[in-house]
Parts: sequence; C-alpha cells; structure tokens
Amino acid sequence: DWTMPKLVQNVLNRKERIKEEKQKELDQIKAAKDLRHQLAHRNVLSNMGQWFTKNLSVFTNKGKLKNKQKSIKEDKIEEEIQYEKIYSKMIPTFNMPDYARDKDK
Repeated sequence: DWTMPKLVQNVLNRKERIKEEKQKELDQIKAAKDLRHQLAHRNVLSNMGQWFTKNLSVFTNKGKLKNKQKSIKEDKIEEEIQYEKIYSKMIPTFNMPDYARDKDK
C-alpha cells in the first residue's frame, strides 16, 4: 500500500524526463535549422557583396579596393569564428550538416 504512491511518482517522473528530453531534442533541431538558414542567408549576401565589389572596381582605384577586400575578408573570418564559438556551445556537431562541420577542410 505505501509503495503505490512511489511507483506512481516514479512513472510520472519518467514520463516527465522523456518529455523534457524530447523537447530538448526538438529545440536542438530547431536551432540547427535556424543556423543552417542563417548561414545560407549570409552566403547569399556575401556572394552578392562580392559581385557588387568586383563590378564596382571598374570605377575605383584598384589598390584601395584590394585593401578594402582584405579588410572585408578578415572581418568575415572573424565573424565566422564568433558564430562558431556561439553555436558550438548550443548545438552538438552531430546535428550540423556536413558542409557546416567540415567547412575548414
């Protein structure tokens, strides 16, 4: 008689743990999806910026433009490092797509 409440509580705790784990998994999947979307969006913007910069070079001094491109490239690399630091804490690598995980190779 006295063990029945404990059994019920154990079942409820187990169900609650399963529910929390499932929610955590769904949150990780959503975060990975958001990250992929954000990276794809940044890639599109980067390609647009590169195209614009190349076409703009016709009207500007090429030496100045090369320095600007180096600066932009360095800023982009720094930004990517910051994103990797932030998201590597949030998302385990097994949820990341291969192209995001193996980008440095």
